[in-house]
Amino acid sequence: GGRCALGTWQGIFLWEHRRRGQRRRVTVTVVG
Repeated sequence: GGRCALGTWQGIFLWEHRRRGQRRRVTVTVVG
């Protein structure tokens, strides 16, 4: 269950990242 939820959050986060562009590239790298 935990892994599934984490994968979902990761997908949402990456989607938001692509939506906004490369502005939060550093944040995504740190969190990921």
